[in-house]
This record gives sequence, C-alpha cells and structure tokens, in this order.
Amino acid sequence: MENTLNPELRTAVAHLKAEKRIRFDADIVRATGYSKSVVSAYINGNLEASREFVQKFEEAFKLDLKSFKNVPHETPDNEDAGKTYLEQRRDQKQDSKWPEAPFMPVSAQAGYVKAVNHQQYMNQLDKYPLPPGVDPHGHIWAWWEVEGNSMYPEYCNRDMVLTSLVHPMDWDNMRQKYAYVVVTEDHVMLKKVYHRNELEWVLLSVNEEENKPQLLPVEYIKEVWVVRRHVRAVMPATKMLKELEEDEKNDRYPIV
Repeated sequence: MENTLNPELRTAVAHLKAEKRIRFDADIVRATGYSKSVVSAYINGNLEASREFVQKFEEAFKLDLKSFKNVPHETPDNEDAGKTYLEQRRDQKQDSKWPEAPFMPVSAQAGYVKAVNHQQYMNQLDKYPLPPGVDPHGHIWAWWEVEGNSMYPEYCNRDMVLTSLVHPMDWDNMRQKYAYVVVTEDHVMLKKVYHRNELEWVLLSVNEEENKPQLLPVEYIKEVWVVRRHVRAVMPATKMLKELEEDEKNDRYPIV
C-alpha cells in the first residue's frame, strides 16, 4: 500500500531536485537541522511531518507547501536519476570544494550559548576542513576546542573534537557513557553522558578525582553534539600512550 502522508512535501522535494536546487535528501537535513532518519521518514510518508519541520523547510527553500497540493508527483529528470548509491557517492567525492565545518574556540563558546540564532553565529566563525574518511552529507558538523582537563587523559586542554549535531528526537538513542559536547543555557561542556531517566542526565568526567558527576535536568539542555573525531593539541607522553592503548584494548574508552 502506497504511503499517503506528506504528499505535498514529496512533490516539493521532487521539484527542488528537478530544478537542481538540491541534489540529495542530505541537503534537507543540513537546511532543517533534523536527523537523516526523520527526514527520510517524512519524505517517504512513513511519519507525518511536524509543524516545526514544515516551517523550517519552507523558510529554508523559500516556498509554500500548500502550493504543491494536488500537483502530480514526478521523478526529477536530472543527472542523478538512475544512478546507484555508489555512483552518487563518487560524484560527491569529486566535488572541487573540500567540505569544511565551523570551529568553535573556547573564546567564542560563551557567545554561542547566548546567541539567539546559533546557525548565524556559527556562519561567522573560521572553518576547518573535515578529515579524510568523514562523509559530510547527512549531518551538521562543527569543531570544538576543549577547555580544561576534566576529561584528562582522554581529552586534554586545547584539544579539538569534530562533532555532529544530535537532533532532540534522537536523544533517546544516544550511546550511554559516550563523549558528547553538551550545550546548556549557561555552558558548553565535553562530557560522557549517562541517561539516568527521561528527565535527568548524568555528566561524567574521565578525571573523576577532581570532577564529580553532575546531575543535569534535560530541560536545561539546548544542544547535543556527538564526538566523531579527536585531534590532540600536544603529543601525549609515552606513559600516557601506553595507558590509552591499554584502555582501548580493554574497551574502556574506545577511540572515536
């Protein structure tokens, strides 16, 4: 049975692709901030699109979904039609511009917390390229500078972490005791997150002797970014390297 939810959205997406304003569904992910799985469910008609998503979609692409009501849905006739997934991936990798992500230094993090429009604030920051092997599509990416040594020896002061934004609808699926950048109403923190219950999270530090676990109400959380890559500011000492290798071998702190 054909899915009948969101017919105007599917038609609008088809027209955007036909006009070459977008090429992939990942372009919608970046424009709206919703996760790839949610956007796919909306477009395929498996889940009714929320009012917030429709508003962000219309604002991002300057259109009104009501204008696509009763318009025949057609497969876009463009250069990607009929291409396999691997062929499309190859085309992405041949793009002349290397993908980049904004870098959030410690000095800019306080301003980011207070900013009304986070996306506009990030657009003003310097951008650093994504490392090889990172697929830029389907996620919103950002680099963050680490402050302090609460996560020592795994993460040190002035290290950099590459992260992707976790949509609130996906917070329940986050990995327990994994490294995340958590943005609250007052702070930006790199911590390991433990879901205590639906209303409270526990933020854990690696350096537990000087940093006790923090109980954080979920209502105070504005954004969550999952750590994908880690760049050290200073080469660790030989003893620390041996400790990290031992931790990785025991799967205590798997390297991202």
